[in-house]
Amino acid sequence: MNDESLETRIGSRWLLYVGIVAIVVGVACFEKLAFDSGWISELARVVQGGVVGALLVWAGMWFIRAGYPLYGQIVCGGGIAVLYVSTYAAFNFYHLIDRLVAVDLMYVVTAAAAWLADRQRSPGLALMAVGGGFAAPLLLPSPSAAPLALFGYETILIAGTVVLAGRRGWPALNAVSYGFTILTMLQWGDRFYAPSMYLTVEAFLTLFCAMYLTISGPLAVRGSAPILYYVASIAILAAYPSALLVFFIAMTVVAAVVSSRLEPVVRFVLWLSVALPLLVWCEVYGAPERLVVGLATVAAVYAMNLIAQTDVALLHLNGLGAYFAAHLLVDSVNPDATAALAAGFAVWHGALAVFVARRSRDRAIQYAALGFKLLAIAIFLQFHGAAAIAGWAAEGAVVIWLGLREDREWLRLGGVALFVLSALRLVAVQFSSPPFPYVVLLNARTACAAFVINLTYALAWVHARRQNGRERSTEVAIAIVAAKLLLLSTISSEIDAYWASDGGTRFGREMTMSIAWALYATALVMLGLWRQYAPIRRLAIVVLTMTTLKVLTVDLPELDRLYRVASILGLGVALLATSYLYQRFRVLSRHEAQ
Repeated sequence: MNDESLETRIGSRWLLYVGIVAIVVGVACFEKLAFDSGWISELARVVQGGVVGALLVWAGMWFIRAGYPLYGQIVCGGGIAVLYVSTYAAFNFYHLIDRLVAVDLMYVVTAAAAWLADRQRSPGLALMAVGGGFAAPLLLPSPSAAPLALFGYETILIAGTVVLAGRRGWPALNAVSYGFTILTMLQWGDRFYAPSMYLTVEAFLTLFCAMYLTISGPLAVRGSAPILYYVASIAILAAYPSALLVFFIAMTVVAAVVSSRLEPVVRFVLWLSVALPLLVWCEVYGAPERLVVGLATVAAVYAMNLIAQTDVALLHLNGLGAYFAAHLLVDSVNPDATAALAAGFAVWHGALAVFVARRSRDRAIQYAALGFKLLAIAIFLQFHGAAAIAGWAAEGAVVIWLGLREDREWLRLGGVALFVLSALRLVAVQFSSPPFPYVVLLNARTACAAFVINLTYALAWVHARRQNGRERSTEVAIAIVAAKLLLLSTISSEIDAYWASDGGTRFGREMTMSIAWALYATALVMLGLWRQYAPIRRLAIVVLTMTTLKVLTVDLPELDRLYRVASILGLGVALLATSYLYQRFRVLSRHEAQ
């Protein structure tokens, strides 16, 4: 059965295909032979190919009516191919007709082939028609650019292909059309494109992309068409700043319209495809004369994304991206205004949070969080040193409070991160070289340290008020211990600054540091026992351990006798006092238990 099927397939199809190809090649060879030998006149040379092709088309139609549809369709296709070959040979090889006549003949052949394909429901004839129609500009290239004529013709062909493919369910036609369109654009662009044609080319690129996005063809076509369009548009418009801004706005409009029907990843890619080149534009083309148009475009893109986007990540990225784009533009004109710009963005998002709070609490919280980010940027740009640290600490404390109030753990953790950053920055400033002149204790960084320490205690109190059982006890302990460590850091930095500004010896500094640590640890023990709070007592033990190690490894080997004795005695007194306090605490606890 399989052998008979193969035999039938060879006899009914393959031999037919080979035969038609042989006829087409034979006609082409005969054309050349007749021309070289001078057998027939020039008019006959033009007509004979058309006659043979027309006869094959007629014969094919006869076979279709006689009940042999496949045979007839292949013969018709061979006739169409002969007509294409004859027209091409008459123009390109023998120069018997001019280009306009040759193009018109190919258009007529294409239209006839499409009509036959639709009438006979033949995908083979349809492919022949589409391929021949798109091949015409490639086979018969124009000596001049003529973009309107060429792209207008391509538009008609694409539209006809889309209609025929949709009408008969032949998606392969659209793939063929898509491939030929790319080839035609590349060939024309390589030969004729000039910068003055950018508007015409961009308009047709947009039209072609829109048409291919509506087809029912392969996903590869609909997926790659917008990518190729985007890359080509950026390349064409890169030399025209104003036109590029219009393109960004148009892209944003399209993305906003279709965003509700897209996956989050696709929405992010669309946003990124505008945001990144817009940032590059602001960096490259930012200048006083383009400030207004640049800011207007940034505002338009931001506003459309603000209205259309529902994703939390894009909400934040949209606001931050708009600010950074505006920052690049403003920085090129007036760098001192960038901090005010960030503050303005922060206030705007705070106002948005208040405006939408009753309708969408979650969205209001997101706007508030974005506003806090922008405020942190404004503080960084405007202030330095102790003022910036205090600003970040205050903002972090407010964010932590808001996160607790709204029961948003992610918001609270964001505030914690900002507050920790300010505390680490404070410690770094404390142990940097002090400015000259420097007044111990009565200085900006000590005031800043006092402010941050008090904020840390306030955060411990806020967490304690929000405590549910033991849920917040860890956060309270961490805040209290952090405040104690910041105070120890402040004491140590002021001792270091005093000896550095006074011109004292290193020996005096190390002795004073050891005694201060020991006394501070003793005070922590007293406080921890009085308040019966274990975290403070454990911190005291850690500080005492550090002090002991310092005395043993630094003070004993390096200090002079007097400083060494004072350091050891100070540590001993602190250890004895601490031990006594613990013993007294044990006795009192025992009596209370009895």
